Amino acid sequence: MRALVALSLLIPLLSGCVSESAPEADSVQTASLDIQEVPADATLEQTFEKATLVWDAIELPFEHTFPLPEGATMVRLLADPGDATVGVSMWHEDTGRRRCNQQSVVGFGQTLLGERSCSSITALDPPGTEWTVRATGAPTADVRIEFLARPVDGFAGQLDLSQLSHATHELQPTTYGYVPSFDGTLLWTEVTLPEGDGPWPTVIASSPYNGEANRGQVPAMWTYWTQDWAKRGYAAVNVDVRGYGVSGGCVEVWGENEQKDQAFIVDWVSKQPWSDGNVGFYGQSYVGTTPVAAAVQAPEALKAIIAVAPVINAYEDWHYGGVPNGESSLSPVAYQVLTDPPAVPDGQRTDLDSILRSTTNGICDPSLLPRANDPRAVYNEFYEERDFKKRAGDVTAAVLFTEGFEDANVKSAMIPGWFNELQGPKLRVFGHWLHQHPARMDQEVLFLGWMDQYVKGRDLGFDRLPSVVVNADAEHHRMTDSWPSEEATEYRLGTDLAAGVLVEGDGSGDALVDLVPAGSTVAPGQAPDRDTERVVLTFPVADDLPVIAPTLELAGTLNGENAFVYAELVEQFADGGQRVLTWGMLNLALRNGYDTYEPLTPAAPFTGTLPFRPTEHIVAAGSTLVLTIQGAQAGQAVGLAQPQPGALELDGGGTTLVVPTVPMEAYEAMPVSALP
Repeated sequence: MRALVALSLLIPLLSGCVSESAPEADSVQTASLDIQEVPADATLEQTFEKATLVWDAIELPFEHTFPLPEGATMVRLLADPGDATVGVSMWHEDTGRRRCNQQSVVGFGQTLLGERSCSSITALDPPGTEWTVRATGAPTADVRIEFLARPVDGFAGQLDLSQLSHATHELQPTTYGYVPSFDGTLLWTEVTLPEGDGPWPTVIASSPYNGEANRGQVPAMWTYWTQDWAKRGYAAVNVDVRGYGVSGGCVEVWGENEQKDQAFIVDWVSKQPWSDGNVGFYGQSYVGTTPVAAAVQAPEALKAIIAVAPVINAYEDWHYGGVPNGESSLSPVAYQVLTDPPAVPDGQRTDLDSILRSTTNGICDPSLLPRANDPRAVYNEFYEERDFKKRAGDVTAAVLFTEGFEDANVKSAMIPGWFNELQGPKLRVFGHWLHQHPARMDQEVLFLGWMDQYVKGRDLGFDRLPSVVVNADAEHHRMTDSWPSEEATEYRLGTDLAAGVLVEGDGSGDALVDLVPAGSTVAPGQAPDRDTERVVLTFPVADDLPVIAPTLELAGTLNGENAFVYAELVEQFADGGQRVLTWGMLNLALRNGYDTYEPLTPAAPFTGTLPFRPTEHIVAAGSTLVLTIQGAQAGQAVGLAQPQPGALELDGGGTTLVVPTVPMEAYEAMPVSALP
């Protein structure tokens, strides 16, 4: 039996952490939070700042739909399955658009067990809008839905959220068809417009993943973003990347013609009668790379992009540290098999030349594979063409860029050399999550608000706030204007190899490392083979130590011409637990630059810098920092680039861990709006 409940709550005037105790009488005002329905199998708990629907030991899968109550500013779903695993989600019931992204990891290869949370800010939708939550995985879980009645805090709390577009428009039927690109290649486009007179600001998504099924019948990414954003007053335009889906042309994997297509489609959109000339570009992964490809060409109509985990430098993603360790050994082939020669709907394509050129689709550039997979892993013309970092200064659009530090698909190496070099409006949101949208309550608000300000022209206040927002851990949050942080100072830890410790300042001593023999593999982001000889160095941390984008300066000799070196940083907790902070590799033959292949002279001294994957962690006082150094080989199935086994002798006097760090005073307590 369901009961109607009207709940009066007291709301603190000042933002801060959610409190369970009564605030002082002179610091509160009365508001009404209307929980319209309490399910018969749930109980309602209330405090001064929130109302909570509670299901104890409910069977999974669990699903519940509720209207947003008047007075609620934030909603959190929490599911606690004990020691089991559980997945949680929240979405807009009518459009299917997600409202949150769950936290996925606490470190490389470490799945988060126990309670999962998924949360969102209600400013996205008016009261009464129906949202649905879901929990799956474990047999049972304790599930809570918290309705918070307090001001939004953190970065989002400093924005004018009243300026956000609401989903008030009905939609016109989607139109489908081909647009000849700059070279005549036919690109499949889908245009979804709001009802009304227009013209409309536009957001584009250009994807290789839309496939061929039901094209011309169901718009691509309908519940991912198309329907929800179109209802908010945007023209939503989906485009198939050339060579994919039902577009013509060859698969190029971010090549020159594909790049030109992205700028072309921006210009084409801006000239349509339904367009007001202001264009945004949005996506994740490959779909987040196409906005970057457009932005570096600076088309006049492109006002803003949102790039979630984009590939900004293909070399650093596929050959990190000069070691071939990308998504797969034959990444271009992996992308090519996404597509087959397009099955074009009858009557849609009439250009015979385009038909003939498109029938070979993904295999019409046989040079793509060898150019991408030089076994020496040299930065060559193929990668220079796909390096958007060096063109950061050309970008004029406002850039919202996110990357998860633990992303095993697109590496956080995308950050340095790109974000700080952008000259226009920019926002960087990052923290500890995988290949996904940020696991933060305010994520959807920030994304929609970014386009509302820079494409629609509404003043939410982004330009008056810091340009970097980072979650260092579950308790610490930092806002700044650069990352890696220009205000960071270097903390240098030398190596005493004989004693197996890191020391402040210069190190000493020598050590031998047997390199991994051919046939043994190290997968990126996973612990190396522990049977392999390695150097393990420890450092007790006396005070909390922020670790930001570290590097390892290597010095030594090798009894061969080349080898790959792997290093890993781990925080060892006082209770014996641990978490992997970051890892890195270096191809010694590329120690002087990834475009210069220089085999070593056996037994001759060498130096080189091993880049760890950029991250930001706070190593807690009382923990031990553990550095492991060992030989490695590419994380490749076919092993195009095997290391040459041998003995690597490290010079402790020149092998140094360099840790950029900032004072702990740079951090604030984690805002509720920045929690997952």
